[in-house]
Amino acid sequence: MISLQKAYLGMQCFWGAESTFAKLDGVLATRVGYAGGTTATPNYRNIGDHTEITEVQFDERIISYDKILDCFWENHDPTKEKYGKRKLRTYIQKLIQFYQAEDYHQKYWLRCQTAIFEKLNLNDEEVVSSLLATKVNAFLGGYKNFDVLKQLADKYRLDDDVIQLIESIAVKSGDTSACHFVNLIAQSLRGVDLISVCLIRWSERRCGVDWLAREAMRWDDSCGKDGWTVGLS
Repeated sequence: MISLQKAYLGMQCFWGAESTFAKLDGVLATRVGYAGGTTATPNYRNIGDHTEITEVQFDERIISYDKILDCFWENHDPTKEKYGKRKLRTYIQKLIQFYQAEDYHQKYWLRCQTAIFEKLNLNDEEVVSSLLATKVNAFLGGYKNFDVLKQLADKYRLDDDVIQLIESIAVKSGDTSACHFVNLIAQSLRGVDLISVCLIRWSERRCGVDWLAREAMRWDDSCGKDGWTVGLS
């Protein structure tokens, strides 16, 4: 049995982030949840001081942790001007616990496509943990490597009408993963070792809600007050 590595990354909103990471070869499972805060038993209505997080399970024989971080940085630029003019504060924090989000958030793009979702006939646990749900969710977020879809179709004996529907949505949708890149956090679990996470926090007024935005980065004092140096642990 393959031993998968895990990485925990946040690119708010986690609906799009989950799909984005699922597009990577070697990522075999994803699930979304909350982490990084102190609020007990967070949920979507009461996230407290937590951040929306995607758990990425990957085969390091196929993809490295660094490549996953490359995807993270490609989909978020912490130096980009934000909506509000708020001060940035830097602090160090370890991810202590991951709280799985409600079922209706897991593989959100897949759940939105009722015809496909019903045809796959997956229970909630399978939606969270299966390769099929993970990769179909990627296609419904704009993934277009249809060789992977053919492999899924052969392995899971998918009907032709389901395959065609997935393809048509993937082609038309483009990449819908770029939704609300506000809350960010990153951490990797390698065995029992926790990698320290350096987070950037800023408050932002968006849609009438104060969001807590976070980013995994190393602050380089040598770059001065007007610059950023992004580093990977």
